[in-house]
Amino acid sequence: MGLFSVFDPSISYFGFIFFSFFFILFFYYSFYWLNFGFMDMFLFFLFFIYNDLSSLLSRGRAYFFLLFFFFLFFNNFFGLFPYFFTSSSSLCFTFSLSFSLWFSYIVYLWFVKLNEALSHLIPLGTPFFLMSFMVFIESLSLLIRPITLSVRLMANMVAGHLLLTLLGGSLLTSGGLFFGFFFYWIFIVFLELGVSIIQAYVFSMLVSLYFMESN
Repeated sequence: MGLFSVFDPSISYFGFIFFSFFFILFFYYSFYWLNFGFMDMFLFFLFFIYNDLSSLLSRGRAYFFLLFFFFLFFNNFFGLFPYFFTSSSSLCFTFSLSFSLWFSYIVYLWFVKLNEALSHLIPLGTPFFLMSFMVFIESLSLLIRPITLSVRLMANMVAGHLLLTLLGGSLLTSGGLFFGFFFYWIFIVFLELGVSIIQAYVFSMLVSLYFMESN
């Protein structure tokens, strides 16, 4: 088993069924066994993201990207559990997701708002002799957006999971330092949970900023 075997596209059906059952029970009994402080924090975080999105987009698009944020977050979050394949660490998944959103934005921009799309290629106040160069630069920047989005998400998720794999292997050979490595590993897990939230937020906000250009 190699270091990158953690990213093999396989899944344990037993683990999937068990966690799916736990996931259903979590939401069914959440208002009974979760304290109100946790729910208040969750609702505050939910409204915080929605306010950021609604300041850039219409109400319908803001709801869409809010759901998209949770979709991406749960993809990142599930990858922290054993026997779950981290789909957001696969370039095929992240590029397909980025390209589909980017392509829908391009189709809308060029077929519905062509004049606005062309005006974005030349910033206001650009000298005449730089116009051709700016068109090339802006076009290149537009074309590489799905690549930068997908590589950024994949690289951050891969780096975190490799660190968890290395620390998990060190636990088996740590001997007397087992508890020290164990608590450090727990700290890294919580850190990766934060990275999962941040990467989902950054990805959603960047795509929403791209869609804002079509307004």
